[in-house]
Amino acid sequence: MCVDIIIPIYNAFEKLQRCLQSVYAYTDLTENRLILIDDKSSDKRVTPYLDSQISDNIMVIHNDTNKGFSNNINLGMKQSEDRDVILLNSDTVVTQHWVEKIVKCAYSDNSIGTVTPLSNNATICSVPRFCEENTLPEGIDIDQMAAIVEKCSLRKYPRITVANGFCMYIKREVINTIGHFDAETFGRGYGEENDFCNRAEQMGYIHVMCDDTYIYHSGTQSFTSEEKMIYIKEHERILFERYPKQMRKNAIYCKINPNRWVGRNIACHIEKYSECKDQSKRSILDKLIKRFMR
Repeated sequence: MCVDIIIPIYNAFEKLQRCLQSVYAYTDLTENRLILIDDKSSDKRVTPYLDSQISDNIMVIHNDTNKGFSNNINLGMKQSEDRDVILLNSDTVVTQHWVEKIVKCAYSDNSIGTVTPLSNNATICSVPRFCEENTLPEGIDIDQMAAIVEKCSLRKYPRITVANGFCMYIKREVINTIGHFDAETFGRGYGEENDFCNRAEQMGYIHVMCDDTYIYHSGTQSFTSEEKMIYIKEHERILFERYPKQMRKNAIYCKINPNRWVGRNIACHIEKYSECKDQSKRSILDKLIKRFMR
């Protein structure tokens, strides 16, 4: 299964570098394709850096004007007619076997339309604390966290109400069935993936959590601008008008957290790992985790 990985970019140069370094380390780019879309970044370092990344399976698109997140995603989706896509934020760090595990999850059931991996910061897919911006546990780095998640996973691929656009796998058949993101309404983002997922659900598709895959997401660092809050409130109003039943279902999901066992299981294994103060024992655990991930 060949996948197009679409990364919309606007500034955040250091995070972009870190993201691409992780993608190169953990992604088979002889099979999968990387589509980098620069939304007219004001940081002058971005353009030459992206141009230096161009190769056989790495495409770079520079927008003449700032088009917004949803338009960039649609532009990326249109670069192929037959491939599934992964939407990936440029402030993420991917981990070992991420594409392979997400694809396996996606094709575990024909009704699955989208897949979202676990993260420190992905609302309903956040672990170990649900709907929070989690920091990495002390003494545990991103790769170790990903290994712990994979090792303890029950691989239930639990159903969720909507995907999260920080790292969102979409089957091509879903795009062909319901169309692209509604860029006219959600051009600047904030709610576009909810709209897409609700439309997909109306056509019989479901959305699931890939509970054996962990992707780090830097996120907002708890800062929310006044402009962003205006977009969020307005777009939430539109979503409730379009999909009242589905939006209420999502609100209930967020309130009761029916998949709380995922975070609790991971928290338990983090605690066990952290309690291992003896460096020799910790080294043994690390080796076991690495062996498990091969």
